[in-house]
Amino acid sequence: MSSSRSARRSSQAAHLEAASVWAFLRLREELALHGADEALRDAALAWRFGRRWKHCARR
Repeated sequence: MSSSRSARRSSQAAHLEAASVWAFLRLREELALHGADEALRDAALAWRFGRRWKHCARR
């Protein structure tokens, strides 16, 4: 695989990773709008980010 192809794939992966972060944060907001309790909203982020999500959310 050429280095430019590898770089392009890495760039695409980073873009998709960033998009998934916003998608899961949006999911948490949507769950809140529909009256989901905090445990379910937290579970949505924990599924995506694991245990580190609370640390990331505080920033």
